[in-house]
Amino acid sequence: GDRSPSRYVPMRVFARWVSLLFAVCLVGVSGTRVLARRDPPPDVAQLMPDEDCPAPCWAGLQAGNLSDEALHAWLEFPPRGWRAERSKPTMTLPGAIDYWQITPLAGAPFGLAVVRVREPGGDAIELLPADLTLGEAVAALGAPEGILFHLGPDIAGVPMLQYQVSFREGDLAATGLLPADASHLAPGTPVEALIYQSRLVETSALTMDWRGFGPMARYYPQGVVP
Repeated sequence: GDRSPSRYVPMRVFARWVSLLFAVCLVGVSGTRVLARRDPPPDVAQLMPDEDCPAPCWAGLQAGNLSDEALHAWLEFPPRGWRAERSKPTMTLPGAIDYWQITPLAGAPFGLAVVRVREPGGDAIELLPADLTLGEAVAALGAPEGILFHLGPDIAGVPMLQYQVSFREGDLAATGLLPADASHLAPGTPVEALIYQSRLVETSALTMDWRGFGPMARYYPQGVVP
């Protein structure tokens, strides 16, 4: 039969169209991810630092340099039309003595706690989100610098691990709990608190590099947890 190159042109054209379609899809997915990082949902964005107030600053409050006068002024006239009301804590945080509920114009209310430390730069701001996942925090802030696991409290008789993920040279951290026997660190892992702190926390010998979401074996290949 005729084996001239003209018979194979349609196949080559088809292959090119498939390659082009794949490239368009890849760019679309990548663009969506980039857009998600730059423009997180409002409920997430309101908990994050911004260009005008980079961590450890949040919404005009400067962790480590927060006077009583500045805090009281902020609470009397919160930014963005928010409302602040003193509240009882949904969870007890070490060193936190004051708690408020912040109600935004849209989205779920969240908690604000202030940690007072009698050391220069030691004060911290802790946000208690109503519904934030570790995956959402990573999408908004970028890849973490490190992660630390240690034993947490038992909940309903179930042993828990507490994690702390550090971002931006330790000026911001996310912390929460997961079952001690969890097989995976999942993007849906709840964040109990976002911690804005003005100085680097002393690095623990147990702090590990961020190795992404996935099996806990990434962090403990021998199956040993703290």
